[in-house]
Amino acid sequence: MICVSPVVGWIPHFASPNIPNFTLIFMLPAYVFLGGLPYTEHYVLRFVLSRQGHLPFFYVRFLDQMVKRKLLQRIGGSYRFLHLSLRDYCAGLEQEHRR
Repeated sequence: MICVSPVVGWIPHFASPNIPNFTLIFMLPAYVFLGGLPYTEHYVLRFVLSRQGHLPFFYVRFLDQMVKRKLLQRIGGSYRFLHLSLRDYCAGLEQEHRR
């Protein structure tokens, strides 16, 4: 007998009452071994850095806004400062913060 579960999809009827067990046994290892862990770590790091005020959560959107304002230049998948004095100033802020 087959039942439909909105969480797991088509699963055998005997596993239906034990969806948490099914998830832990089959879905969690698949998530870890198929690249889910780095994905989670990436978003947790983005969340922590944005909560601490170090970076905006939507970092690419922020960088694209800086490109529109002519502060950065996009080259392929990377960005560079158009104004070297601005780059030096931003680098100096980090050194002053460490002192």
